Amino acid sequence: MFIALQRDFDDFRSWEQVRLGDGVSAEVAGENDNVTGPRVGFRRQRPTKTGYPVGSILVKTIEPSDDATQWLVFAMAKRGGGFNPAGAIGWEFFTIFMTSGGQPVVRSRGENPSDATPGAHGYPAGDGTMPTCNRCHGTNAAATDGILSPALLPTP
Repeated sequence: MFIALQRDFDDFRSWEQVRLGDGVSAEVAGENDNVTGPRVGFRRQRPTKTGYPVGSILVKTIEPSDDATQWLVFAMAKRGGGFNPAGAIGWEFFTIFMTSGGQPVVRSRGENPSDATPGAHGYPAGDGTMPTCNRCHGTNAAATDGILSPALLPTP
């Protein structure tokens, strides 16, 4: 079992980067419709053919400007050990904010982390609700191993 700590995110921008697109994301309908800018995925480990190994961490940024304090930053860490059995099995989710010095700081974490600053992070749905991470990553519609971004999928 792996438990990600604050320090595990410190150097995420030096990990392998995968461009996920620009503008409004098409990954999930309604995802941050009001936030435009490059979406970048970062992965600490590459997946195997069947999924990401325990200890893997993925970070996704939505960058509306060069000011990192304005970025939306989400992460998921593969804990394993039966964590999140009713959702994206094995995965823990994180919301992160960036300090003015460019340091990532974990804001919240868990199977469905909440946000200390409403509206600052999260995936607002068209009906005004705040869907949870598991609502998309933990459903049958989710791609292999709870991964939604095609560029980050495990490949056979």
